[in-house]
Amino acid sequence: MYIHVIDTGTTVVKDLPDYKSILVRYVEYNMNDTLSHQNMYSAGGPSEILYNKINSSSTYEDCKAWNEALDYVGDYGHIYIIAPAEIGWSAYSTAVTAHFYELRYTFAK
Repeated sequence: MYIHVIDTGTTVVKDLPDYKSILVRYVEYNMNDTLSHQNMYSAGGPSEILYNKINSSSTYEDCKAWNEALDYVGDYGHIYIIAPAEIGWSAYSTAVTAHFYELRYTFAK
């Protein structure tokens, strides 16, 4: 996985209890530069993930890549990642190509 940190944010993840609720705004592209999904610029709410607990039955909006990236940012962190299909969304687990995500994290208060 490739991670580019834009802003590390504030509170560090190591200070979080396991299963802390984290809200994520994201944009997702496939490697052909085609927008696949996003909630960054829509009126809908953010996605919710739990720190150190991946919902493997979730097709979208929770994956190992999003949790692993939390090792590098904190509250209000902003990153770009390129994740291989096998650690991205489970909908892509059989895909060959990687996916690009822009992520903004907010820790639930």
